[in-house]
Amino acid sequence: MNTMDQRVLEAIRHLNYDFREFTLSHFITYLSEQRQRPIILHEFPFCEAHALWAKTPEADYILYDQHTHRIHQIHNILHEVGHIVLNHAGRHLSDVLPPELLAHLQTIIREPICGQLRAARWMDTPEEQEAEAFGRLLQKEIVSANRMDRLIGRASSIDELARFAGSLGYHD
Repeated sequence: MNTMDQRVLEAIRHLNYDFREFTLSHFITYLSEQRQRPIILHEFPFCEAHALWAKTPEADYILYDQHTHRIHQIHNILHEVGHIVLNHAGRHLSDVLPPELLAHLQTIIREPICGQLRAARWMDTPEEQEAEAFGRLLQKEIVSANRMDRLIGRASSIDELARFAGSLGYHD
């Protein structure tokens, strides 16, 4: 295990979260209560980006691409939670978002904001790599606690595939 993964795993363990209780909403509520600061999830019509963490004086917002598959949305949400848990500094969103997207964002969040934007072209920064490691390692904790079905829901809408996927050990 590399140094970054060790640091991220320590941050996950420091949360003292019981992953046997995991659902995405339970986890977000738990973090909000621990931090005494709301985390608000919101779909957003991104084009080039996957997700965004926006920090305001009153709350943390995680906006995720409404046009992508639910599994990808959840991964992106966990990635953005990583920025929050790992205390990453935000960038001024006016520096990274086009004006029309920033204007749309301001219709949802009516406070001064800074944050992190998740897009493939920025994945080479240390903070993005750490947040990605957070999402990956958090999902390992969820799988280890046999709560993957609480993360992604039913494995398939096709009964035969759902039974097969269920036999792989990712579901209760």
